[in-house]
Amino acid sequence: MARRAYPDHRKIIPVAISGRRVIGMSEMICPYLVNTLSASIPNPAIVRDASDNITIGSNQIAATGRHIRCADSVRISVALPYPVALRDAIANGILPGPRILTAVEPLEGRGDATGTPDEIRAFVRKQKAAGADLIKIFASESIRKGGGMTLSQEQLNAACDEAKKQGLRTLVHAYKEAVRAATLAGCTEVEHGTLATDDDLKLMSENGTYLDPQAGLVIENYLLNKDRYLGTTGYTAEGFAAMEKILPMNHDLVRRATKTPGLKLVFGTDAVAGAHGRNAEEFIDRVHDCGVDPMAAMVSANSLGAEALGMADQIGSIAPGLQADIIALDGDPLKDITAVRRVVFVMKGGVVYKNSARGVIPFHVGVQR
Repeated sequence: MARRAYPDHRKIIPVAISGRRVIGMSEMICPYLVNTLSASIPNPAIVRDASDNITIGSNQIAATGRHIRCADSVRISVALPYPVALRDAIANGILPGPRILTAVEPLEGRGDATGTPDEIRAFVRKQKAAGADLIKIFASESIRKGGGMTLSQEQLNAACDEAKKQGLRTLVHAYKEAVRAATLAGCTEVEHGTLATDDDLKLMSENGTYLDPQAGLVIENYLLNKDRYLGTTGYTAEGFAAMEKILPMNHDLVRRATKTPGLKLVFGTDAVAGAHGRNAEEFIDRVHDCGVDPMAAMVSANSLGAEALGMADQIGSIAPGLQADIIALDGDPLKDITAVRRVVFVMKGGVVYKNSARGVIPFHVGVQR
């Protein structure tokens, strides 16, 4: 039986890799990284060029090569049916890429128009039948619009309860009062959590609810690419003004969450167009801007992330009986978290997808600031 790597067996191991043999002590290896929230819908206005490895066609949108080379082992895709085919193509070896868990079609909160509790239960069953790995629920409007609650407690209760009956986990997009409502409904994980109170965080800890806050990358990417997003659906000057105010609030949330005893923080970037391939920046934001311990930041993206997805018996640790998902970094992230930018070796399921000589990746690759 494989032992859990968190919290009792967590470690980062220094090794050197030549070909496929471990020969000495130089690189730092750790389990492949788990991204519990990835926004998989590219915005055509912001997709820059072929370097993003995003192909847009009438039947598919595939973002594969860069993600696996940048060490995303599992990605959560929250909308549209296409990830089912992409998920299966990757799983069957037709395409290279990270493991994908998809919600197929998310439950979009629209107040009473969302449906009755019975209708919401039927919606959840429909997603299960369509091949969903989890249920994604939008219980708040966009933070650009104020983040108001869009589902009642009864509606959330129905969605989360039915998902449990179907053996599916629930990930809830929630801000402000929706954080407490999602927790009381028994959801598995709260995404974002901006403007949650200390009491909300304590309740999450008591209920075993995972929290996936974003420390910087998603907002920083929006602001960096403001001119490209403005004018596309949902992006206004007022919305960007709101995001500028939210960034320090997100830093405050992560700081408070880190100090909440027993609260499980996992790693998710919510990476949107323009941020793909730069997910490592979220680690750096957590450590540099929010004071998160480097080991805690790393564990949030391997063993704890795998646990949150119900996959701890497959991935998230380097242990007998688990998938051979391993990465090597050029540097020690416990001493310098920017080492996560320098992924020199990637193995997924025992297959090597990247094996770069140490030092070939610039120390400042992907730097935003």
